[in-house]
Formats: sequence, structure tokens, C-alpha cells
Amino acid sequence: MTATKPGRAWHAALLVLLVAVAGCATQPFDNANLGSAASSETVAPDRRLQDRLLALDPEHISDAGVREVLAKGPTPRIMLLHGGVYPVHLIMYSFGQFLTGMGYPEAKIRDPGNGDWSYSPYLRTEQLAASSRGNTSTMACDRC
Repeated sequence: MTATKPGRAWHAALLVLLVAVAGCATQPFDNANLGSAASSETVAPDRRLQDRLLALDPEHISDAGVREVLAKGPTPRIMLLHGGVYPVHLIMYSFGQFLTGMGYPEAKIRDPGNGDWSYSPYLRTEQLAASSRGNTSTMACDRC
């Protein structure tokens, strides 16, 4: 029995080391590519769509109301951030699929630079902010 305790201690130490190393990862960032946002202007929908949006009853929104009116209106970008452990990005993929299945525009969820469903938590704040504005030239990696 005493022979297995050092083995367990070795495995535990190795596990702690691996978790610590995985948690310390950061992505390189190039300050020279900051630039301005691709489009900082808000585009207002046409008058007919505005009238249809205002006519919706928030207490009773139908599937058709979501797909035909809300999905065509101005929608904010949703940025799904996955955790640092590898398989967590699959949960964000599933959640993104759920949102699009409910009628949310896929283009407002996926990364405009590479089409991924979620963003790495190791990206710098400047990179996430640039991506949310549609300025993908500041992204330092293809898949983080």
C-alpha cells in the first residue's frame, strides 16, 4: 500500500503542473495593428422595418415575429467566450447553434475574422474589442 502513495503524489503533482501551465497561456499582440473600427456607425433599419419592430408585442412574440422581423432588425453582436479547458469550446458551439435555431442571426454570433463560434479567453481585451467592432486585422491568431 505504501508503494502506491508516492505514485499518487507524483500524478497529483504532474496534474497540478499541467493545469498551472495551461492556465498561464496568453496570445501575442501586435500594437502596430490597432487601427480604427471598420464601421463605428449604427445603421438604422428602413422605415417599414422600424414600424414592424415597434408593432411587436414583447409579451407575445411568435416564431414568425422572430424570424421575419427581429432577425432582420439591428441586432447586437454576441461574443461567446469559451473556457480555457479544451472541450468547453464545444459547449459554446452548441449554444451558438441554439441561438441561431431560435432565430438570432448567425453572422452576429460567429467571429467575423475566421468564422469560429467562440473566442478564446486568452485573447487580450484589445483584440476582443476590435473583433466586436468588426476590425479583424488586430487578431493575432487564427484559432486560439
